[in-house]
Amino acid sequence: MVSFFQSIKKSKEQFSQTHFTKSPEFSNIQKLMPSLFGYDYVASGTAGNDVMIASINENSKLSGLDGNDVLIGGTQDDLLIGGAGADNIIGGQGHDIILGDDPGLPFKTGADYILAGDGNDEVDGGESNDLLYGDGGDDNLYGGNGNDKAYGGVGLDSIYGDGGDDYIYGEDGNDYVGGGSGNDWAYGGDGDDWLNGWSGDDVLDGGEGNDVFIDDNGKDDMYGRDGDDKFLFDEDSYEDLYAGGDGDDIVDFGGYDLSNYTFVKNSFGVYCTNKITDVTDWLNGIEHVNSKATGSLTMDEVLKRYGSIAADDQANTLLSQAMSGFGATSSSGTDAISLQDQSQSSYFAVDSGLKHNTI
Repeated sequence: MVSFFQSIKKSKEQFSQTHFTKSPEFSNIQKLMPSLFGYDYVASGTAGNDVMIASINENSKLSGLDGNDVLIGGTQDDLLIGGAGADNIIGGQGHDIILGDDPGLPFKTGADYILAGDGNDEVDGGESNDLLYGDGGDDNLYGGNGNDKAYGGVGLDSIYGDGGDDYIYGEDGNDYVGGGSGNDWAYGGDGDDWLNGWSGDDVLDGGEGNDVFIDDNGKDDMYGRDGDDKFLFDEDSYEDLYAGGDGDDIVDFGGYDLSNYTFVKNSFGVYCTNKITDVTDWLNGIEHVNSKATGSLTMDEVLKRYGSIAADDQANTLLSQAMSGFGATSSSGTDAISLQDQSQSSYFAVDSGLKHNTI
């Protein structure tokens, strides 16, 4: 993943310098006209490949229509609509609204490249597989359908992948990252971020900062990394991973009753199993568990109240050695070890994570 993002960052730096030199077929450069619809200047493209440049000092509306178009915003607040085709859109310095496809058209095609620029921008990639850069400002990026790649840049960004399998990178600032439907990969980056995979089997990586993870439908792997992270637990039918990393991390069960779960510790961490649905989630590097009924408990307190000790392969070996000579019998199902030459029978339970063993 690291090399992938390094290559994308490199291409981002070279985007405005190299991307357009490969399109010599552009022939229609639109001039702007006064508008009566809320924008000072308006330009509409043709069925071909158009180059459209907004007014420097006026609010502009550019519509590329068909073809693979280039739209460049000015210093003011512009509306840039790529339309059908694979378009390249640069927002400029104002607070822009950028749409990769025209929402009024029934057919929306083309993979768009959008660099929002400075300012607080609204970006909608539309259909197909889009590449979105928020750049400067507090941006709202919406990937739309397709397998999109979205990068927030500097600022407090909100990024939503929507349909498809998306790669979302919050970068600098305190960002909200939402995967949408599909199997998404999301990285918060620097700052205190909120990450939500929504539906699908997602990988959520908070990066640096004190991040909040919202577990939703799907089999999700969540990694807090640096900082004091918080994971909002969801009682669904999928097995999820809550990995805290460095810092003081917590899993918040909200209104769910902890007594409905068994917590078992092994060499990997702690896994909790719903007693009713038998769904198991994994907790690794988690220091606290919170619920409305109990408040905040340390993991040791949780294990004392609701937990047991898992017998992994090494523990099973040690147990077998320790109990040799006591008349032990074992099977692949329920294991039993009888203590011979005792006036009373004694029992204790060990949970192997697979079968129930009675000693």
